[in-house]
Order: sequence, then structure tokens, then C-alpha cells
Amino acid sequence: METVQIFTKKPLQKAHMKKVTFSKSTWLLFIAFLACMSLQAQIYYGGIVLSSQTQVDDFTYSEVTGFLEINGGYLGAGPEITDLTPLSNLTSVGDHFYIIYNPALTSLDGLQNLTSVGEMVSIYENSELTSLDGLQNLTSIAGGLEINSNPALTSIDGRQNRASIALGLNIMYNPALTNLDGLQNLTSVGGWSEIYFNPALTSIDGLQNLTSIGGTLYLMNNPALTSLAGLQNLASVGNHFGLYMNDALTNLDELENLTSVGGDLYYHFNA
Repeated sequence: METVQIFTKKPLQKAHMKKVTFSKSTWLLFIAFLACMSLQAQIYYGGIVLSSQTQVDDFTYSEVTGFLEINGGYLGAGPEITDLTPLSNLTSVGDHFYIIYNPALTSLDGLQNLTSVGEMVSIYENSELTSLDGLQNLTSIAGGLEINSNPALTSIDGRQNRASIALGLNIMYNPALTNLDGLQNLTSVGGWSEIYFNPALTSIDGLQNLTSIGGTLYLMNNPALTSLAGLQNLASVGNHFGLYMNDALTNLDELENLTSVGGDLYYHFNA
């Protein structure tokens, strides 16, 4: 048993001492309550836009129940976002997670503890971003994955732990991207898959374990792509399968295991 001294004062009387005794179990319950309150303080309820480095620096939450946008173009708030390491506590986002319009951001370091996102993940218009390192532990995406219009992006290696994408995969307008290494563990996409307008893309071998796509699959305007190596294990496409304007693509030899296409197969304006 522990004894705590509490001062009390009665009206018109001299202050006196009163002994109050708490059991060990009461103290343990009180400590557990404080710990619970501390954990609760790390949850951000609702959605939020972080539009400046100052806002990123001040964000210490481990969980966001709604959406989270790291949006350097939002209302021109400034200063520009350059560093995501203050977000190292973040483990989950309940809704969509966008990293968009950040012209000075070069790295996703700081997101290594993020494991789940409840909706779409979009990495869009980050002109100095060179890789997706930092997202290697993001294993659960309930929506889709969009990698769009990142002119310095040469690698998507940070995505290597991903086994499935519930809705869609969109990789487009990334002029420095040469391959899809980083998607080696991707086995299925529940909805659409679009790989468009990546002029330096020479290989899609990173898709080597992909076996099924629930919606459409389009590979279009990837002029350096010479082969479909990487799709050799693809067995089914739920809707249309289109190959357009891949100037160096000469054959479909790697599709020998494709047994089901739910829509039409299009092959136009390739080599």
C-alpha cells in the first residue's frame, strides 16, 4: 500500500493533514488510463492537408482516420515541402493518401512505418522525386495505386512488398522511368491497369508474378518497350486488353499463359 498526503481546508478552520490510501491495483489502473489517453492523442480524426514544411514538421500523429494529402500546391501555403522524416510515426491512413504537387521533394524517407491505406494512393506531379524508397512497408492498399507525372522518377523499388492492389494500377507520364522493378511481389490487381506514356520504359519484367487483372489492361505509348517479358505468368484479364503505339514491340510471345480475356484484345500501331 502507498500513502499520499493531501491538504484540505475546512471553512473557518486551520489547514490540516488528511491521509488517503490507494491500493497498488488502483495505481496500475490510473497509469493504464494515462497511457491510453496518450495513445489516443496520436490519432488524428478526420482528413487533413499538409501544404508546407512547417505543417509536416508539426504533424506527430501515428494514425489518420480520414484522408491525408501532402500537397505542396494547396493554396500556396509555403515553405515548400522538402523533408518527410517528421512523419516517421505514421502507420495508417483510413482514406486516400496523396503526395502531390511537391516540386522540391526528392525523397519519401520518413514513411517507412506506413503499412496501410484505406483508399487510393497517388504520387503525382513531384518534379524532383527520384524513387519510391520509403514506401517499402506499405503492404495494404484498399484502393488503387497511381504513379503519375513524376519527371525525375527513375525507380519504383520502394513498392517491393506489395502483393495485391484492390482496385487499380496507373503508371503514366513518368519520362525517366526505365523499368517496373519494385512490383515483383504483385500477384493481382482487382480493377484496371494502365501503363501509359513512359518514353524511357524498356522493361516490365517487374510484373513477373502478376497472374490476374480484374478489369482492363492497357499498355500504350511506351516507345522503348521491346518485350512483354514480365507478363509470362498472366493468366486472366477481366475486361479489355489493349496494346497501342509501343513502337519497339514486335510480338506477343510472353503471353503464352494468358487463357482468359473478358473483353476484346487490341493490338494497334506497334512495331
